[in-house]
Amino acid sequence: MRKVIVIAVVAVTAAACGGSSTKKLSVGTTTTINASTTTVSTSTATQPAAPPALAVAPNAGALGLAFTFKLTNAKSGESVTFHVVQPNATTFDGPAHVVAADGSVTAIYGTKGKAVGKYRVTASGDQGTSATATFTVVPAPATTAPKTTAATRATSTTKALTTTTKAATVTTKPAAVTTKPASPTT
Repeated sequence: MRKVIVIAVVAVTAAACGGSSTKKLSVGTTTTINASTTTVSTSTATQPAAPPALAVAPNAGALGLAFTFKLTNAKSGESVTFHVVQPNATTFDGPAHVVAADGSVTAIYGTKGKAVGKYRVTASGDQGTSATATFTVVPAPATTAPKTTAATRATSTTKALTTTTKAATVTTKPAAVTTKPASPTT
């Protein structure tokens, strides 16, 4: 943008003075401008689109953990499928996902019952998008039962054998019945 402004200022100055001008620009190029033939050109520089990127979170985790795949910079509305190559070279092809307006799509991959090792996932879109990432599944941590000692076992046995039962006693009383002799009628 600065070059365009500098050139425009030099061109306007040369035209106003009615002559020609040669100006050495700071970037090392020489520009000659004649007042009788002034040409102004503009160009719009466009940023190249960022390439598609696939991230896996976490990038390593224990067997049984769910991993999140997130594809960014894909084409909005594109249908994307995630292909997972497992350590034993078997593959899993997930269902198609539609890319959001912001160019992203996310999928979850569970590893319960899967193999331990390095996985490769590729996101492939029906409009040419492609990106690959890797992640690692490590063995799940061993679960340990609490230590049991002889004293712990004895206490547990004693508690199991000692049971206190409280019984309730219910006493019923017969209802009191009062009778009156009938009065003689005359």
